[in-house]
Amino acid sequence: MTIRHLYILLSLVFAVALSGSAFGQFERLPTTSPGPHAATVFGTPSYKAQDLYEVRFTAINGRQISPREALWLEPGTYELTVSIRADLGTTGPTALRRHQAPGYDTIELELEAGKQYHVLARYHRSGEDAGQFSVILHRVEE
Repeated sequence: MTIRHLYILLSLVFAVALSGSAFGQFERLPTTSPGPHAATVFGTPSYKAQDLYEVRFTAINGRQISPREALWLEPGTYELTVSIRADLGTTGPTALRRHQAPGYDTIELELEAGKQYHVLARYHRSGEDAGQFSVILHRVEE
C-alpha cells in the first residue's frame, strides 16, 4: 500500500467518523456544574431504610456514563439507567437480578433547576412484584 492509498483510506475513515450517525455519540451530555441553575440527582439514601437501596447512575437517555452516585443535570426530562447496590445476603442479589423484568433499572424524571431528586431502588418482599426491585423517586427537595 502506498502512502497515497493510506492517506485516502485515512481520509475516508475520518469522514465516516464525523458523519451524522457516528457524530451522535460525541454529543455533549446534559451534565453541568453544581449551582442554582442545575438539578441534583442523588442515588444514595440519606438514612438507612428497610427495602430501599443505593443506586449508581450508569446511563443518561440510553448513553453510557461512568457509574456515579450523583448527577448535576440541566433542567429537562431524562431517562436514567442505574445499577442497584443491594446486599441481600450471599444468594440474594445474583438470584434476584436474573429474574428482573426488562426496564427495571430505568426511571424517567422531569428535572427542575434548584431541586434535589433522590432516586433509590425498592425491593418488593411481597405482592405481585415480590422478589424484584424497582427504581423510584424517593424524595424531592427544594
